[in-house]
Amino acid sequence: MSFRDVSSYILIFYLLYPKLCYSSEINPPPILKKYIKNSHFNPNHYQWARGAFADATAEEKQQWGEIKKYLNDCQVQDKKNQENKLNDLKIEFSHLVLAPYQNGICRSVLFFVKNVNLFRSYSDLSKVLTVADDQLNAILFAVKEMHNRQKTITLQDDDLIKLLAEEDQVDRDTYIEYGMKNKFDNDVQKIVTNTLGNYLSEEDSERISQFEHIIEKKGWKYFTTSPRDVNQAAFLIIQHVTSDMAFQVSASNHILTWYQNNKLTGQQYTEFKDRIDLYLHGKQTFGTQFQCISGKWVPFPIKTPSNVDHERKRFGLIRLRLYAESLKKAYGEKCEG
Repeated sequence: MSFRDVSSYILIFYLLYPKLCYSSEINPPPILKKYIKNSHFNPNHYQWARGAFADATAEEKQQWGEIKKYLNDCQVQDKKNQENKLNDLKIEFSHLVLAPYQNGICRSVLFFVKNVNLFRSYSDLSKVLTVADDQLNAILFAVKEMHNRQKTITLQDDDLIKLLAEEDQVDRDTYIEYGMKNKFDNDVQKIVTNTLGNYLSEEDSERISQFEHIIEKKGWKYFTTSPRDVNQAAFLIIQHVTSDMAFQVSASNHILTWYQNNKLTGQQYTEFKDRIDLYLHGKQTFGTQFQCISGKWVPFPIKTPSNVDHERKRFGLIRLRLYAESLKKAYGEKCEG
């Protein structure tokens, strides 16, 4: 997990193959449809979530049950889709770890349901939302203004890829600064974190969609002769396709070639390789991916812990103990989890 890589927190179809038709989208329940516009879910004042609380009416409780079923159906559908994609790629997997929902609406609803679950009453939720929304409006206004200014410029493909990568890093810097550090009171902070997580997820999906158009037009071979900074930028976009890990698997050979051609660093390649191995088999080789357990940062399971520093050294990485210390300095000693 690099200092500006938060894709582990908020885990596109194939670019190497024609767009295959997998199972159809899961339809959201009626209570949610009024909050969906242009494939975007806006929680508004969370009236759709009243059924989560003890004083809900029978109708509201039924609606909340439909929302929970919808999220579960999305998860089941995602698992089936991911397995189908990996089978089509002839990729073996032994312990498939599902990323966050591929369906963008499902993913957004889940982020906002996390906010709902923080409170015992709709009244308590509403009070904290009033404070949190003021903070979020200020944070997102600044970020979106910068994005809008940049998008008014017509760019060639190389420059567009680099611009998308710059936006990627600005968004992650914003998430790290306001979503991972304790800037606000406890409940306000959690709402800010979840809402910024949803924003980051939506922006990642938009970026990979634009990147996909470039690949469809120029093909992967384009990156064999592109300048190193273009490959670096493309790598940032690819590694954050957390809504479709099967796509990352399909890009693995290209990422390896870029590393072998000195277009990526050892740190970048090992982080990518660990993420893929965790997704497919539940264990990593280099110990680059960390998780939050009981308020502490710990590495995800490692294939051979006794050999991890030897493997890291092969790619020019510092010892795992020192790397863990650097992460704590960057993200804070304690974490939520």
